[in-house]
Amino acid sequence: MKNTLKIGSAFISATMLFGIAPTMAHAAPTSSQGAISTFATSHAKQLGTPTSAEECFSNGTCAQEFKTGIVTWRPSTGAKALTNSAEMQSFKQAGGPAQLGALESSSWKSSYCGQIVTTTSGKTRWLVVVDQATQPGSKIDLQSPEAKTWMAQRAKTRACFTANTAPVVKGSENINWTAAQFIPAQRALLSITDTTAYVTAADANGARVPGSAVVEVPWLKTNTAALNDWTGKSTWSEGSAIQALGLPTSNPVWNGTTAQQNFEHGTLTFSRDNTTVKTQLNTEGLKTLEESLNFTPKISGEYKTVNDRLTIKQGGTSVFVYDAQTGHATVMDQRVYNEYLKNPDRFGAPAGWRWAGADGHGSSQYLTTMFTDAAGRITTVWGADTASVVVDPAEGDIFTINNEPATVDPAAINWDYTDYSLIQNARIYLHEGDNVAYTIAAGSDYHAVAGSPVFSSRWLGYNLAQMKSDAWDSYSDTNQYKEWSQGELGLHSKVSAIGLPVAAAKTVVENGVTYEVQEYSGGTVKWAIPGAAAAANAGDAQITLNAVGQERVAAADAQRKAIYG
Repeated sequence: MKNTLKIGSAFISATMLFGIAPTMAHAAPTSSQGAISTFATSHAKQLGTPTSAEECFSNGTCAQEFKTGIVTWRPSTGAKALTNSAEMQSFKQAGGPAQLGALESSSWKSSYCGQIVTTTSGKTRWLVVVDQATQPGSKIDLQSPEAKTWMAQRAKTRACFTANTAPVVKGSENINWTAAQFIPAQRALLSITDTTAYVTAADANGARVPGSAVVEVPWLKTNTAALNDWTGKSTWSEGSAIQALGLPTSNPVWNGTTAQQNFEHGTLTFSRDNTTVKTQLNTEGLKTLEESLNFTPKISGEYKTVNDRLTIKQGGTSVFVYDAQTGHATVMDQRVYNEYLKNPDRFGAPAGWRWAGADGHGSSQYLTTMFTDAAGRITTVWGADTASVVVDPAEGDIFTINNEPATVDPAAINWDYTDYSLIQNARIYLHEGDNVAYTIAAGSDYHAVAGSPVFSSRWLGYNLAQMKSDAWDSYSDTNQYKEWSQGELGLHSKVSAIGLPVAAAKTVVENGVTYEVQEYSGGTVKWAIPGAAAAANAGDAQITLNAVGQERVAAADAQRKAIYG
C-alpha cells in the first residue's frame, strides 16, 4: 500500500484538472516564511528527517527534501507534500520544483495514468505521473495543445499521454567508487553523473576511506574551470583558492539561485548558472594556498585582511597576496604590491611568480609576478629601484611606473631593492631623476652593512642609466659601470680595482670643462660631466690607481695567468 499523504479532496474533476488557470507570477520569494518547517514538523512521521536545506527557485517555488518525501510551497498553494520516496524521485526525475513549480495537492489516482500529481509554476500547470507501475517521471503541460488533444481522446483510448520519462538520475547510493576518478591533490574520489557530481575521501592509494561521507558538489559537474582548479589540472592550479578548499564537508545550501557549501578549508559560494563562484578561506586554507605556490624563501608574519577582497602576509621584501574576487593568489615584490594595491584590476588576475636571473649589470635575482587577462594573456611585473615598477604587458612595449622620490635621503633608501655588485661587495641605487648612483658596502649576506657610509657618484650613475636604457644590449655593449661592477671575467680590471667611493665627489672646472673628481679606495676618478650633445664614450673617466688599486690589479693578473697561462 502506498504511503501517500492525502490532503484536501481526493476527487478532482476533469474540468477542474484542466480548467484551473495558472497563478499570476510575482517576485520570487527567498523563503517559505516558515510554512515548510511548520508542515514538516506536523508530518514528521510521514516525511522523516530533512536531507537538504530549504531552497527557493526563480519560479516562486520553495522546496525541501526529506528522507521519505518532499514538501513544496508557493503563496498560491501553501505547503503541499509527496510522502513516498518513489513518488518524490519520479517528481524530481520529471524536473522537480525548479522546473515544474509547487505541488497543488498530494498524489491521487487517475483512471488513465495511475498515480499522478499536478503542479503550478506560475506560468503554467503540469501533470506529472508518479506511479511506478505506469510511466513514472512523465509530464505534460496542461496548457499545451498536446494536453488538449489527449484530454479530448482519453475517454476513447483509455490511455495516458505519450510517455516522455527522462533518464533515471543515479543517486550517490548507486555509485561504484572503484570506478571513480582519484584526485591525488585532494585525497578524494570524484564521480560525475549525468546530472551532478559526488565526492568522498580517499587514501593515498586512491581507495575510498571506509565510512567516509558522500557529498554532492554540483559545480564540479557544471563548471569546467573550477573542476580543473580543484583537481589540479589547470595551468594556474597553484595559487587557486578552489584547490585549497580541500574536501567538502556538507551539501550545498541553496538560497534562491545561489548556494553556499562548506569545505575543510573554507566555503564556496556559487550560482546555479555558474556566473558567480567565490571562495572564502579559513587560516588553514590560506596556509594550503600559500604552500601551493612553492615560494622560497618562506614568508614569515601573519595573515592580514586588507579589505573584503585582499588578504596578505608580508615578510622581508615579499608579499603573499590572495585576491578573493578572482580566487587566486601569488607572491609579489613589495614595490609591485604597493602599486597593485592602488588598483587590483590594473594588471589582471594574479597568476604566478618566478625568480628572474641577473639582469646584465651585476644584479642578483629579482622576483617577478604574472597576471592574466580574460583571454589568458600574461602581463609580467617586477620592482625597480626603491619604489618603481616595470611592466611587461600582454600587448605593447615594456614600460616603467616611476615612483622614485624627487630628492634622495640616503638614510631612507631600501638597499634590498637595489643593484648588487659581487666584485665590489656593494649595493648601488640609481636615482633616475638625475642619474646619480648611491653606493654602500654590503656584507657576505648581500645586505647593506648598517652604519656604512653612503656616497653618491654621477659617473657611476651616468653609466648605470645607460645600461638601463632600452638601447642597451646586455650581451654586446659595455661601459665603465659594467666593468666596475663585474670586472673582467670575474677578476679585477683597472676600472673595477678603483673600489668604492671613500669621500664625497667634488666639482672642478679646468679650461672650461666641468669635472667630477672623487676619491675611491683604490684611487681617483676624474670624469668630464657631459653636456647635452654627449659623445658615445662620454661615460669614460680618467682613472688613477693608488697602491691599493695597483695591488688589486696585480693580484688579478696573477690569477689570470695561473688560470689561463
